[in-house]
Amino acid sequence: MLKPKIISEILKQALSSSINTAILFSQEGSLLSYATNKYNNVGSPVFNSLNDPSEPSKVIAAISSNVWSVYKNSCSFWFVNQQNQAQAQDDSLNMIFLDCEEGKVIISQAGKLLIALVGNNDTEIGLLKIKMTTLVNYFNNSLQYFGNDN
Repeated sequence: MLKPKIISEILKQALSSSINTAILFSQEGSLLSYATNKYNNVGSPVFNSLNDPSEPSKVIAAISSNVWSVYKNSCSFWFVNQQNQAQAQDDSLNMIFLDCEEGKVIISQAGKLLIALVGNNDTEIGLLKIKMTTLVNYFNNSLQYFGNDN
């Protein structure tokens, strides 16, 4: 059984002065757990005026799941090789990097759930990738039975 408080603590370990938010969510975009740090400045005045501190994470989870779904479903023919099934598994979608106006986002799959890390504009892509790979490796075995089969 997964304990949300422990998951949040694990996500919090990925945070730094340049990585603001770590989010665990379903492939449908439902927020399961998140961690933010004191440097979290999503930047939007709309987010700053909200009473619910998880609202920015919910929005990021919803948008990230939509981006993941579009790339996974619409571009799957780029990743599937009918002649060599082992090669097709290696070529499947692993991570998506987004360079946005107010920061950088990386999305990846852990088990049947998704993880997103949000950094500021100064965050190095390599740092995001290393931290994401570490989180995915940690969560992969324990989260493989949670979520949908999509």
